[in-house]
Amino acid sequence: MNQGESTPSMVNITPPVITTAAMFVSFIFLDLVRNEYNLLPPHIIFGVISTLLISIICDKGYTMVAWGLLTIPFIIILVGYVVYQSPVTNVVPATQYVDAGKFAQFSGKRKCSKKNMV
Repeated sequence: MNQGESTPSMVNITPPVITTAAMFVSFIFLDLVRNEYNLLPPHIIFGVISTLLISIICDKGYTMVAWGLLTIPFIIILVGYVVYQSPVTNVVPATQYVDAGKFAQFSGKRKCSKKNMV
């Protein structure tokens, strides 16, 4: 090999590739900390595939496209957070309104009589 030549590598290390890999390493770390071992295989598989795809996109010269693809999940999370935290929407879990005692007593059968009609 001549001086100045680099060794061929399977993944071109660019900032979008590093960011993608770091994001999935953090997901895997959080899965381990939270003891959510059932999420490890999908995160590992999707992380490897995403990192390779971002690397291919960067190799083709579309680094800005790779950055754009990386920002999409962050934008969706940000919009969801803003909408959920907005005082206008007042999002409340549906289970808060259910009275379990009354719901359990309801038999589902209603009697129709002329007395009940208005």
